Amino acid sequence: MPIPLTRKAKQPLPKPWPLPAFEPLRVGDYDSCGTPNLPPYNNPHDAFAIFKLFFTDEILDKLVEWTNKYAELYLLRRTLSSCPARMAADMQGGIVHLL
Repeated sequence: MPIPLTRKAKQPLPKPWPLPAFEPLRVGDYDSCGTPNLPPYNNPHDAFAIFKLFFTDEILDKLVEWTNKYAELYLLRRTLSSCPARMAADMQGGIVHLL
C-alpha cells in the first residue's frame, strides 16, 4: 500500500530588505578617550551601573541558572569519570544518558 505524500516543498526565503542609509562614525583623534554617552543618572565611574544598562535582572537570573546547571553537570561528569566502577554501575542505572 503506497504512503500518501503529505509533505509540501518549502517556500523560498523572502528577499532581504534593503540596508538603511549608514554613515560611519568618523574619529578624528584615536588617542582621545572622550566621554561616554550615558543617561544623566548614571555615574560614568560606576562599572556596575554601566553593566546594568546592558543586563537586566532577568538576564542575570538566566546566566546564574545556566552557570549553575553547567557546574552541576561538570561535577557529575568529573565524579563519574574518576570512578570507572561507579560509572559502569550508573550506566546500568541510566544516569549517564543525561550527560
